[in-house]
Amino acid sequence: MDSAHRKQEPKPPPIYVYDVNNYKAMVDYLSKVVEEETYQSKDLPNNTIKVIPHTPDTYRKLIHSVRESRIVHHTYQIKQDRAYRIVIRGLHHFMSISDISEELTFWRRNYFFNFSTLCI
Repeated sequence: MDSAHRKQEPKPPPIYVYDVNNYKAMVDYLSKVVEEETYQSKDLPNNTIKVIPHTPDTYRKLIHSVRESRIVHHTYQIKQDRAYRIVIRGLHHFMSISDISEELTFWRRNYFFNFSTLCI
């Protein structure tokens, strides 16, 4: 499989860190958590730093560390971690969830639908 046909992993979202009075100290903190080559940081107005992780693993490590340290930040949910929502049209609202689950399991076994994860 050549590189043109490989499925690209979506880039992780940026992390905005607020109320940073010492840019150097914040970058040193981030460097202790992950290697400097795995992210970029940009200084923004109003004492804000934009951290751009290069991989989802770096994103998860940074978010975990920032949350543990109770640093004021903002980010978006990473695409790989988002839950799927399935809409099945034409069902009566009184139909029980267990009946729906049993029917989907039946269809999965007998007709080879690929439901890798199904959360009802």
